Amino acid sequence: YGGTIRGLSWSPDGKYLAAGGDTAQTVKVYKFTGNSLTLNSTSASYGGSIYALSWSPDGNYIAAGGATTQTLNIYRFSGNNLTLVAQSGNYGGIINRMSWSPDGKHVAISGSITNALYIYYFSGNSLSLVKTANFAGSIGFVTCWSPDGKYVILSDSSTTKINVYYFSG
Repeated sequence: YGGTIRGLSWSPDGKYLAAGGDTAQTVKVYKFTGNSLTLNSTSASYGGSIYALSWSPDGNYIAAGGATTQTLNIYRFSGNNLTLVAQSGNYGGIINRMSWSPDGKHVAISGSITNALYIYYFSGNSLSLVKTANFAGSIGFVTCWSPDGKYVILSDSSTTKINVYYFSG
């Protein structure tokens, strides 16, 4: 990869692995053949370290977030190229975790400093912030959706609780 790797994510079909990290500050997609990884494509610079990556359920998009720019970036993956198609505003902290909703229409993110869960609607070419919720800790450690897309769960750094948030779309 060319530096410390902080984020990894398998494509839904298991044929590709997305990687992000510190030095390169790019999303790199590797083709997986069962016994080796071959670099397939590289995004333009994210502008800072990438801490979190997540493939959309259909495998057409990769969400990336991290430090410095503190934005959620969505890249279209065409099989050979990564193209930036949407970018959020500044989250206000490092984006540590993210997860796509099962239908691929929303991305939930959490991180440090802001003490907030943000949920964005993704239209295919833009992001709209549709929900925010505060949590007690300073860092969101786990963010994931229920299989039916009605709930987002989050654990944070200062409690032993699992926070459950209802999401009505």
